[in-house]
Amino acid sequence: CVNNAPAMDGRPRLVGAGRFGRCYAASKDGRPIALKVLSKAKLGERDLDRARREAVLHRPLRHPNICQLLATIDTAQTICIMLELCDASLHDHLKVNAPIELCVAKQIAADVTEGLSYIHAFNVIHRDVKPHNILVAQTADRLVAKLTDFGYATRGPLATGMAGTPAYMAPE
Repeated sequence: CVNNAPAMDGRPRLVGAGRFGRCYAASKDGRPIALKVLSKAKLGERDLDRARREAVLHRPLRHPNICQLLATIDTAQTICIMLELCDASLHDHLKVNAPIELCVAKQIAADVTEGLSYIHAFNVIHRDVKPHNILVAQTADRLVAKLTDFGYATRGPLATGMAGTPAYMAPE
């Protein structure tokens, strides 16, 4: 997928790797993008379904506090998810920049709240809000927080079953 991605400007640069795939920073038509490449050989059927469901839920969401999904490419070996490129996850940003000023923390909280309010208006429940799933992008005047990773998201007024990262789940 990385080697044959359509209309890529230059060679993608590896920026992260996980259990199921890799993430690359790249450029498409002059716009910086993130290319998340998931190996089907490493994914079980349940995880493949989850990746496809994530794309369906995430694709129509357009808001300044939602990391924009630009495209998905489903090949025989991979699922590639093309996203807006941000600077870092909130988790990684805080590892380098903590402590942050109170006004910055309040703005991040407001951004996350705005993003959640937006997706809730579409009956989408994220179910895995944590610092790893909040990306940050520095603009000319401030740090902007954006929700990402809709892999555990569901649609409907009520979510059934348990999903998400246990350390970040509400106790109830």
